[in-house]
Amino acid sequence: MIAAYELGLSAIAMENGFLVGALYPWNIVSQYWKNPSVTGWKNLLELGHPFIKREVVRKLKVTQKKELIAFLANHFSISDSEIELLLESPN
Repeated sequence: MIAAYELGLSAIAMENGFLVGALYPWNIVSQYWKNPSVTGWKNLLELGHPFIKREVVRKLKVTQKKELIAFLANHFSISDSEIELLLESPN
């Protein structure tokens, strides 16, 4: 998917004069360059990135999950119970 579409789109964009780059550079988001959307999920949310990977949510410790629920409740008009349902959803 990434090789077929994301990388191809970048090449097409650059060929047509668009600047291509990361909205959130990995070194601002995480200490580790390997998949900063996993290692720096909290920083991404704080910077305004509207997504969190399902893989991250599944692997959160209880305290981290509570912290995520509190963050989402404070930044979006959604209740704690609605957030918990979303986080537990298999889809």
